[in-house]
Amino acid sequence: MSKPLSAALRHRLPFALRAGLCCGLPVVLGYYAGHLQAGLLATIGGFTALYGDGLPWGRRARLLAIIAVALAVIVTLGILVAPYPWLGVVTVTGIASLATLICNRQQIGPPGAYMFALACASGTGMPDSSVDPGLSGLWVLCGGAISWLAHMLGCLLERAEADNSPAADKVIKENARRTAARVAFGTLVAGSIGIILGLEHAYWGMAAVVVVLNQPDGLPGTSRRAFNRLLGTLVGLVLAWSILTLNPQGLWIALTVGVLQFAIEIGVVLQYAAATVFITANALTIAAGGRDFSEVSSLFAARALDTLIGVVVAIVVFRLSMAPTVDTSS
Repeated sequence: MSKPLSAALRHRLPFALRAGLCCGLPVVLGYYAGHLQAGLLATIGGFTALYGDGLPWGRRARLLAIIAVALAVIVTLGILVAPYPWLGVVTVTGIASLATLICNRQQIGPPGAYMFALACASGTGMPDSSVDPGLSGLWVLCGGAISWLAHMLGCLLERAEADNSPAADKVIKENARRTAARVAFGTLVAGSIGIILGLEHAYWGMAAVVVVLNQPDGLPGTSRRAFNRLLGTLVGLVLAWSILTLNPQGLWIALTVGVLQFAIEIGVVLQYAAATVFITANALTIAAGGRDFSEVSSLFAARALDTLIGVVVAIVVFRLSMAPTVDTSS
């Protein structure tokens, strides 16, 4: 292992530990409260921990509070529109494009708009009439509060940093608008395909569109991200199969979610495809919710198909939206 990579991993370790803790602890709380499913839902709020690293404490506290509340509201909105599939697609499209615009303009950094789109899309994937939108939102907010506290406790251990965040210039704003437009069209198309095909977890495809299109390196970067997303997903299905056949229950689910989130944050430093392996396994573990393997076996094909649709749509949308080159040699 090269010295720069080794140093990057050491630097990432505290962040990864915090992320794993903030995603696993809500599941623990849900288990002891007698609502494991609610605890798994609260992991969406736990993703607040993925933002704000390195920011000065004042700005970090404000940003994370906004993100925690936003995720709770977005999940609630997703659940409210869940009984109406086409309205759900439109809602996820709106949230995904707006989050892309804001995150890119404000240079929020990874995971950027992805978690907001995923939060809304996950809400639309819960059509069960027994799901209480308001209570679900409170659980997500609880997960966000845990992440906020974890970051703030870190101020006792980390040195305060100066706020050197750059102001959004004209080029950044223009790129943000262009990317938001691509995301809007791509998520709308992917979601529509999901409804037409009757896919149970079509929101996974919409989320894949968001993560693939939010790349700064043009077509090469977008193509690489699409390939890595698909490859990592396929390998991740094997890992998920290995985990779910063990049928983890109770606190074992909490431990699994926490460890997988830790692995995701370490994997990001190594290679995005490696991170996607653990992202896939974690998503399926959360979606399974402790049910028997025979009850969730359909999730594997759904994840593969939804991801394939998402990455293909993202690449097609990007290519169609590229500015045509003008031949000036003649």
